[in-house]
Amino acid sequence: MTLDLWVMGDDRRRTKPVALGVEDHWAIIQAANPREHFPLIGRLQDYYADAAFALDEVAPLRNELCRLDALGGTVAAATADIARLCDRALAQGQGIEAIAD
Repeated sequence: MTLDLWVMGDDRRRTKPVALGVEDHWAIIQAANPREHFPLIGRLQDYYADAAFALDEVAPLRNELCRLDALGGTVAAATADIARLCDRALAQGQGIEAIAD
């Protein structure tokens, strides 16, 4: 089971999601402390719950991910994939949805 992140409006038959495994999810959530500094990432705290980010939240989400990326290690690999998804969402003018699969 993974937490799959998609650009809203993507054709899911042709587009590969960012599949966030439990270890990467845990690393991101643990690194995103204190929570008030990472409110958007905090929405992903429950691995088994869906979440959505509107278009106007995608750039701030990417900024939060970049701050975590600076920490390096396992967090950096996982946040880089999600940051690239944010870039694609911004280019397409779409939000992002996270679906607990």
